[in-house]
Amino acid sequence: MNTDLFPIKLKALRTSKNLSQNKLAKDTGITKQALSLYENGLREPGLYTIAKLADYFNVSLDFFITDDLNISNELLNVDISFLQSDINSLKKTISILENNIISCKQTIFNLEYTIDLISKGKIDNAKKTNKSNEEYADELAPNIIDLKSSKKEQIYREIKDFGPIPAGKISLTYEDNIEFVSIPKDNLNSSKGYYVLHISGDSMNKLYKDGEIILVENTSCVAPGDIVIARVGSDATIKRLEIDDEYISLIPESTNPKHKIQTFKHKDICIQGKVIGRLSDYI
Repeated sequence: MNTDLFPIKLKALRTSKNLSQNKLAKDTGITKQALSLYENGLREPGLYTIAKLADYFNVSLDFFITDDLNISNELLNVDISFLQSDINSLKKTISILENNIISCKQTIFNLEYTIDLISKGKIDNAKKTNKSNEEYADELAPNIIDLKSSKKEQIYREIKDFGPIPAGKISLTYEDNIEFVSIPKDNLNSSKGYYVLHISGDSMNKLYKDGEIILVENTSCVAPGDIVIARVGSDATIKRLEIDDEYISLIPESTNPKHKIQTFKHKDICIQGKVIGRLSDYI
């Protein structure tokens, strides 16, 4: 049995019927968490589950278990516009990355130019000129302050808000409906990705209260001591990270003694982000 295309087919059928994961879960008896894992390709369904979904959508069993998209007419009336949306999103990301590369090249050029000036002894003269300019600028300070007080139009960046993440125990974090928050673009690094989570529980209450909203950098490049979002299997949690040659430890920061250190082998854990602070500090 081959189910490589099962996630695409299941999501296509569900969206074509305008069904949420909650509605499909209620109608079929399959949990929303399981449906989310199936659609994201993180878990393969059993034959019984596939048969139940085939019966619900009134399609053949072969439709789900064969990789040939042309075996039946089931997909002809399916709305796959969500795939085009994903493509557009990828194009936008590529465009942003290309702009960041141009910006980095300009920064490198400026640094090289500055280093060249220093090596030729021209910076000292530039400093003297700047000092002379500052003496004249003192007389104009009131006017300059007035000009700077004019408000610049703020540009915002839309960041995904994935909702609650348990701080007390490892639990599923997939959401059917994703919200967004607006953060001033100048407060973020344009070359990095971010998302927002809501603390749930008290295992990190020395740092973040229950219900507090945190900003997370979408990265797997972390160091010992960082506060991270860690996934084990299909479940995720927020903890302080410690690493040795063989194991990764997830350490609570809590006043509640019931929370214990959890230890995993490197291959059993995936780092999905690094907490950079409270959302309130960035908006």
